[in-house]
Amino acid sequence: MAVAHLSMEVDGVDEVAAALAERYRVAVGAAGPRPGLRLVQDTVAGVEVSRIRYGVDAVITAQEPRAGTCVARLRGGSVGYRSAGQQHRWAAGDVYLAAPAGAVFEAEVHDCEADYVVIDPSTFAAVAQTADGGAPALTGWTPVSGAAARQWLDTLEFVQRTAAGPAVPPLVAGATARLMAAATLAAFPTDAAVEPAARDRRDARPRIVAQAVAFIESHPDRDLTVADVAEAAHVTPRALQLAFRKHLGTTPMAHLRRVRLERAHADLLAADPGRATVGAIAARWGFADAGRFARRYRDVYGRSPSTTLLS
Repeated sequence: MAVAHLSMEVDGVDEVAAALAERYRVAVGAAGPRPGLRLVQDTVAGVEVSRIRYGVDAVITAQEPRAGTCVARLRGGSVGYRSAGQQHRWAAGDVYLAAPAGAVFEAEVHDCEADYVVIDPSTFAAVAQTADGGAPALTGWTPVSGAAARQWLDTLEFVQRTAAGPAVPPLVAGATARLMAAATLAAFPTDAAVEPAARDRRDARPRIVAQAVAFIESHPDRDLTVADVAEAAHVTPRALQLAFRKHLGTTPMAHLRRVRLERAHADLLAADPGRATVGAIAARWGFADAGRFARRYRDVYGRSPSTTLLS
């Protein structure tokens, strides 16, 4: 299942401790005058987004490392983390790395509310790689700038809205997860490779582009990543990206979006306007934001998608 939803609210110290222990495999020592916990969580294609309201003062200790990287925005209260040999304390408004992938942690929460994003290494690997081709990791605890933090928050809000929807098409789910991963890698220091290696440059040939284009145009309905297309062309993702920039002046994912736009255009022309909607057709082809889809469609076809549907 690409998307899953969870919502729960409990009261009482013991109940809070039991709920957190069951859900996150942590040990909890909690106290507070009005103990309670409220959790809303959506999981979309390997990215988990949660909003948690801790109505307690608690010490939360991970009993085992989590596979994913946890990044957070503190909405209110205060929280302290000890993880990977580092100790930090965060205040309302802070955006921060709560726990790196594979690390255990201990958190002290004080009557706080926070947004959490947990990103699986495979989702990071779908948008970037290290120099040796592995999944990248964050190497710093805070965003590289205030502007980067704001961009991350804008992306988080978009992902929260999309993931909370009652029905998220598979292409939208995959694209939404990778968008959150890419925004996180852009916002924080990371060990992701920037420049292609010598082998990647040697492999960036026109034949590779032709193979990749053929694969994309044969499978636009699949939730493709750069890694998927690179595997089909028998090169590394960085070689593929370099080849597209060199020979087509674009990127593999931009080409995929153009192909999907063409398929959406064909569907709009063929659809019954009494039964189909622009939003449903756009979502079928991976366009989660109807406004952005309309602007992109108008740029290419010179009219709105609704005009095409009704024509």
